[in-house]
Amino acid sequence: MRYHDLQATASFKKWHEVIARVARDFVDARMSYTKRISYLRAFRRGSRS
Repeated sequence: MRYHDLQATASFKKWHEVIARVARDFVDARMSYTKRISYLRAFRRGSRS
């Protein structure tokens, strides 16, 4: 039983790192996309004047 518990803990740590990395990359990509859209909107508003 103890071996199974250690194996489950190691597996959880591994998958936790993978999921955290994917989530971080997703958030970074969304933030970059959002900043780019905000910049384009500001640029378009400024060019109309």
